[in-house]
Amino acid sequence: MIVATLHCDGGCEPNPGTMGIGGHITIDNVDVADFSKKAGNGTNNQAEYLALIHGAKLARELKVTHLNVVMDSQLILNQMTGIWRNKDAELTKLMHEAKQIMVEFDKVTYEHVLRANNKQADMLATQGRTGSPPKPAKKTRTTPANNNETQEMLKRIEMKLDILLLKMDANND
Repeated sequence: MIVATLHCDGGCEPNPGTMGIGGHITIDNVDVADFSKKAGNGTNNQAEYLALIHGAKLARELKVTHLNVVMDSQLILNQMTGIWRNKDAELTKLMHEAKQIMVEFDKVTYEHVLRANNKQADMLATQGRTGSPPKPAKKTRTTPANNNETQEMLKRIEMKLDILLLKMDANND
């Protein structure tokens, strides 16, 4: 079982306009993959769905079995969970595509966060739309309190990477 969190975001400028999507996947709070790309022309909501679809496909490639989706788009999350109806033809098409991918996971959960708590995905989406790296943000680094915690964290990361590599090798055979 591989449990991962997908933080994703999409946006455009102007709306409608050039879309960018971005996100990152974490396993045990360690980034294992990210994406940032231009996604043609459309609306903010279309970009949000495209980010979700792209991120879910990437998680599937990583052999993730349990996916926690974290987004700042309440519209997309509420449509995906059936709380809100989808009245837009293009969004309905994208929603169905996203749902087809989600059924391939053993478990999917959805979590809404404020934009301020989805900064890395937002930054990657903006970078994808503009094609240039965003202005650097202040970096804060958290370090384990002692060497034992560091060693334990490294062991967990190494175990997860070993699992991913074994699954990738098994698929190549």
